[in-house]
Amino acid sequence: MSSEEFRESAALYAVGALDPLSARRFETYLHTATSAEWREFRELTETAALLPLALPQALPSTQLKQRVLADFARTKHSNVVFLTRPTGGISPASRRLLIAASVVLAFGSVLLYWQNRQLAAQLAAARQQRETMISPTTRVIALTGDAAPQASARLLWDTVQQQWIIYIHNLPELPADKDYQLWYLTSDQNKVSAAVFRTDAQGRGELRLSVPPSITNQLAATAVTLEPRGGSPQPTGQTFLKGTI
Repeated sequence: MSSEEFRESAALYAVGALDPLSARRFETYLHTATSAEWREFRELTETAALLPLALPQALPSTQLKQRVLADFARTKHSNVVFLTRPTGGISPASRRLLIAASVVLAFGSVLLYWQNRQLAAQLAAARQQRETMISPTTRVIALTGDAAPQASARLLWDTVQQQWIIYIHNLPELPADKDYQLWYLTSDQNKVSAAVFRTDAQGRGELRLSVPPSITNQLAATAVTLEPRGGSPQPTGQTFLKGTI
């Protein structure tokens, strides 16, 4: 199941719009869903539960109520026509169209509300990143390409909490049997593994690390090398990024 198919099925399931067979298939798929898909499914389910609270409560204005009452007062009762529901009720075809329209509306509303929540979360993360970057206790360190001149990275170092956030760009695509590995380089020439990671199709990555207290005062640089899948005890491959601390 593609990510788009999963998102659509999850949204329809959340509003109870899947037919019984499709619902059972989706529930079966959930047994093998990834952690990211489960997180997305929970978010959509929570959004669907909150959806009624997000709908505006439309009430007639005072002016409209006064005008209706005034018009009714001016109308003679003999001229008032009362409409009654047809005895035949709504046709099956019309009922199906109404159900389909309701499903589309509910599905669209859930997705829109969920996307708004996602956007709000992204804006909050961007705001937090900006505040981190301009904090007087944060150091910003540039990592430049070595084996790959087009590659770059920016390291944000919270010197109070000893936290690193690294945003990586334009690293070459990894071979299937290789990983990238980040290293702490100390002033006494030690190389300590910090993280083993892979990038996306555009060569981008994001790392969040806690600097070990034992090396905090000895850090001299950081580097990214190409290593066998799973990482190495010590660097063995080319250096793709490096920055002095």
